[in-house]
Amino acid sequence: MKHGTAPKRQHARLLLALCLTACFACGCGEAVGPERFYAENREALENAVYEIMANGNVDGVQIQGVERISYWESENPIIEFIISTSGSVPACTYKGIYYSASGEPAAFQCADVALTETETGWAWAAEGDNHGATVHIEGNWFAFEAAL
Repeated sequence: MKHGTAPKRQHARLLLALCLTACFACGCGEAVGPERFYAENREALENAVYEIMANGNVDGVQIQGVERISYWESENPIIEFIISTSGSVPACTYKGIYYSASGEPAAFQCADVALTETETGWAWAAEGDNHGATVHIEGNWFAFEAAL
């Protein structure tokens, strides 16, 4: 009996190794970055912005791959699309894209904090260790990462 199960274990290990190799090779399990998500979903995102701006809220608007959509009213309103969240409160990191009505960059959730220009875009810092960065994609679209 022991002799009969050894080859099965070897086959199972080999199959697992092949599956893991294939998964890493194709990028399975990797989160899509904000810029790539924008490129792949541009039309759906633009339609969502049009609908949200017309209605003044995000009710009923959904896009596959978006965890949460928020409309932040301010002097420079933004529509924020969170595509990934990692960690847990109080140490969460959010990644996504946003549409800026004015075409100007903004801090996460339209927070009233100063943006500092960097080599790649803009950075911001708020109370405690809350901080983030934003980069211009094209037109009124920006990508962001925020650590809270």
